[in-house]
Amino acid sequence: ITAQLALRAGAAKVFAVDRCSTRLKKARAFGAIDIELDTDPAREIKELTDGQGADIAIETSGNVAALQSAIRSVCVGGSVVVVSSYQTGADTVFLGEEFHRNRVSIYSSMTVNHCPHRAAPRWNLERLNYTALELLQRKEIDVASLITHVIPFSSAMEAYRLIDQNPCET
Repeated sequence: ITAQLALRAGAAKVFAVDRCSTRLKKARAFGAIDIELDTDPAREIKELTDGQGADIAIETSGNVAALQSAIRSVCVGGSVVVVSSYQTGADTVFLGEEFHRNRVSIYSSMTVNHCPHRAAPRWNLERLNYTALELLQRKEIDVASLITHVIPFSSAMEAYRLIDQNPCET
């Protein structure tokens, strides 16, 4: 979804980094350049941008190593937007080297627990929800093809086992 929205917003190149080949394949189908996690994603992004780095990195995984990689992947003056939440904290994030030299800005995305949006009052939760629903209704972003399983609520424990056993296929 993030890759689709970035391309829709006018990004010339979108790099998708993931440990799961199925998600990378889907991102590629949406128009992103896929990067395997077993490489050094930040280095690869710098190479694919002639040493410059990405203008913006959007970190959605909640993995602290991914946040560090996002910081390393952006250009001088670049930005990192953090969509996810780090349940264990981000105490291993190194804010030296690329962060200081490149003057990277880090932004937290809007949460839905009554926090005002950065662009309030123009953007609020009601407008965000309305806009998302409008995009879905007009089929301007594809979410249907992202659904891998449909499991009834009564089988929730089965769904959790499935996620635990094979997180890349769910």
